[in-house]
Amino acid sequence: LDKSGSRYFRHYLLGAVNFVRRCDSEFQRSYGLKSKEVNKCQHKHALAFTARKLPRLVFRLLKAHRLYIPAVD
Repeated sequence: LDKSGSRYFRHYLLGAVNFVRRCDSEFQRSYGLKSKEVNKCQHKHALAFTARKLPRLVFRLLKAHRLYIPAVD
């Protein structure tokens, strides 16, 4: 995540993503893949990578007036 912008928003976004990644299998998968790629600060890097996905997903869903239906494994 970029360091520009509200630090409070960034803090709450990372908290929300941390919650979502524990509950949603798609976010768990992307978090796991990214954390295996990185050697240092695995949790931070993987969480920031996953945090970029969530606002894009929310924006797409709001724009299309659709509900989020998680993928079933």
